[in-house]
Amino acid sequence: YSMRDFDSAIDKYLFAYKYINDNSILIFKIAKTYYFLKEYIESHKMLEYLIDVDPSHYEGYKLLGDVYNKDDNLDLALEYYLKAIEANKNYEKAYLAIGQIYHYKGDFDRALEYLFIALDIKSNYPKAHATVGVIYADLEDYIKAIYYFEQAISYDRRDYRTMSRLAELYNILLKYDSAKKYAKDCIKIKRSFPKAYYELGIAEKGLGNRIAAINAFDTAKKSSAW
Repeated sequence: YSMRDFDSAIDKYLFAYKYINDNSILIFKIAKTYYFLKEYIESHKMLEYLIDVDPSHYEGYKLLGDVYNKDDNLDLALEYYLKAIEANKNYEKAYLAIGQIYHYKGDFDRALEYLFIALDIKSNYPKAHATVGVIYADLEDYIKAIYYFEQAISYDRRDYRTMSRLAELYNILLKYDSAKKYAKDCIKIKRSFPKAYYELGIAEKGLGNRIAAINAFDTAKKSSAW
C-alpha cells in the first residue's frame, strides 16, 4: 500500500469514528493506520483508548508494544507483548516479538524459548524460522542456522534477505555451489541488493571463476545501498 492509501483510509475511519467511537474494530483500524503512517503518538492514544474499551484486545496490546519498540523502549514493549499473550496464549506474533527483543538484548536462550513456542503454535511461520536462524548464526552454529533459514524460505519464497544469509553461511562453510545458488535466487527477487552480489563474488571466487567474481564485486560496489 502507498502512503496515499493510508491517508485515504484514515480519513474514512475518522469520519466513521465521529458517529461510532466505542467500536473496538474501528478503533484498532485507526490505531493501525496511524502506525503505518508513522504517526506513533496518535496510534498510541488510540491504542490506550482501545484497551479501555476492550481490555481483552490482544492485537491492541501487541501493536502498543510495537509502538514502544519503535521508540526503543524495549522494556515497555516487552510488557505489552506479554499482555498480548495473557489475552491470547496462542498469539504467535507476540511470541515472535518477545523472541526478537530477547535476541536484541543478547539473551539467546530466552529468545529461542519464545520463538519455539511461536513455531509450536504455527509451524509454517517464516519470520520465526528466520529469527531462529539468525540466533544460531550469531552463535556460529551454522548447520542449525541453515536449517531454519531454509525452513523460512520454504514458507516465504520472496524472503530475499534470508536467501542472502544462506549464501553467506554456505560461503563460510566453503560450500560455494550452494552459496552461488542462494545469492542468485536473492538477486532474482531483489536486483539492487548489494550483499547478494558480494556473496556471489565470494562464491565465484571460491569456484575459481575469477571474471565472474570481479563482476559481482563491482556490481556490489556500484550499489547506492552498499
